[in-house]
Amino acid sequence: MFSSFDQALIVTVLGNQVRAALAGPQFLLLLVVLAAALLTVGICARLQLQGRREELRLLSMVGWERRAVFLRVMWDSWLPAFLSGGFGALLAISITTSTVSVPALLTMLELLVCGPLIGLLLVSLAAIGPVWRETGRVYLWQ
Repeated sequence: MFSSFDQALIVTVLGNQVRAALAGPQFLLLLVVLAAALLTVGICARLQLQGRREELRLLSMVGWERRAVFLRVMWDSWLPAFLSGGFGALLAISITTSTVSVPALLTMLELLVCGPLIGLLLVSLAAIGPVWRETGRVYLWQ
């Protein structure tokens, strides 16, 4: 009844239609997860800064510039972000390897390089506002 070419054409057309129908909701779900992650990191950064308010005040009294204090606080959040991004990349590679065939070498290299960098970017985006506000408060109180 159907030749193999017709069956492949039907599957390809159906696959394209399914992909087009799911592209919007998948992107929306990705944005929701990303927003939730950014809000969580932002709240954690704010709580951490409230606990370190005395340390920041002391650094400002000793003579540290606001920029140096800002970079020190950001550095304290960058190291865990870098390590968790690397761990997430290794986890993604191991899950991909165990469920599918061995991923391409370029894909594994991209994950290992981009994972930690994306972790740094997300933490920086979420923490820069609270850190800037808190260092501003400390330096206004002098």
